[in-house]
Amino acid sequence: MKRLVFFLLFACSASPLLATTRYINKSGSNSNSCATSTSSTDSNAKLTFTGVNGAIACMASGDTLMVGNGAYAESLINIIPAGAMGTPTIIQAETPGLAYLEPLASTGGFGVVSVNASYVKVDGLGIDGTSTGGDATGIYINEASFCAVTNFTFTNGFVRDFLDTDFGIGIDFQTNDEGAHPGTECVSSHTILSNEITNTYCYGIYVTTSGNTIDGNYIHDGAGICDGPFGSGTSYGIHLFHDQSANIIRNNIVLNYQFGILAGA
Repeated sequence: MKRLVFFLLFACSASPLLATTRYINKSGSNSNSCATSTSSTDSNAKLTFTGVNGAIACMASGDTLMVGNGAYAESLINIIPAGAMGTPTIIQAETPGLAYLEPLASTGGFGVVSVNASYVKVDGLGIDGTSTGGDATGIYINEASFCAVTNFTFTNGFVRDFLDTDFGIGIDFQTNDEGAHPGTECVSSHTILSNEITNTYCYGIYVTTSGNTIDGNYIHDGAGICDGPFGSGTSYGIHLFHDQSANIIRNNIVLNYQFGILAGA
């Protein structure tokens, strides 16, 4: 019995130690190794990566990546590994709002941050679409199958300047192949908390799933009236599409879109 108790205590205490915190810094180098990317001190900053994609390639489930201040000319397309309940995989800005992605070319219809894995958290990171040249969204849930991605969190960051007249959306939560599952709700349980979303052409936030929380966001200054398949000549700060249920929408400020919040249409 003593051996069993010891094993259980050891397993419970050891599990959190499996996660690794990695760092990137503008003074680092992409020729560095995964082993040195765990250095956090200023004196060793040059041992870290300077690119977000390179550092994420070293990550495993439940790891954290701390992103140093500055602009990164990159997109994160389907590369963040899945986390688990209680131990999400985290991409976190060193200082909220001072580390941001600003890709210099189109993302080819993907989001600057495209997520195809569950239990992922992006904290404090900015997403700037100024130079994408259109056909891009800020954040896009990119599922391989119906309701395959759940529990994504975006908090304390910003999304700005997505001006494509067909797909200019700040955050886009759509489930894949919804038409093949009539009458079946996708309960995705995503969280959008305390972000600034500004200067998007179609929507600030577009949601076709259930069970999400959209709380404390400042969504303002829509740039136009969407012409694409999701727009129908309108723009909304928040659009909850069709008959989705159990979404919590609270404490948001929506200014200067054609419409503020639309639910159920």
